[in-house]
Amino acid sequence: MEKALKEKWLEALRSGQYKQTIGVLKMQSENGDCRYCCLGVLCDVSGEGEWVEGEWIEGEWIESPLPDAWFCEFGYTFVDATMTGALSPEFRKRHGIPLKTRDLLIGMNDNKGMSFKEIADWIETNIKEEA
Repeated sequence: MEKALKEKWLEALRSGQYKQTIGVLKMQSENGDCRYCCLGVLCDVSGEGEWVEGEWIEGEWIESPLPDAWFCEFGYTFVDATMTGALSPEFRKRHGIPLKTRDLLIGMNDNKGMSFKEIADWIETNIKEEA
């Protein structure tokens, strides 16, 4: 992973500015409260793509029929970077994140209940940097 992006990701995860969620990269509640998984934070700080509101219906991503409304049941996808709420092969390859690493990060975030700070510590130790 590019050193500058890794540093931005770690800083964001440790900043306390991102609230954590599970199961989706990003979600926003009716009151405007945004929450991210650790991979959603990476998408957000990468400067690539854009967030598009929608939801998964029967295995297919549907953009929200209510563009001006925000509900917890609506997740977000990161255009050109996601597949079923995770990072696409193209995004992972571009940023040096093997499938196994992606799956470990999803497990830490969604199944083990690790905090962003704990996940950041793991990333710092285990994800290699490029110049």
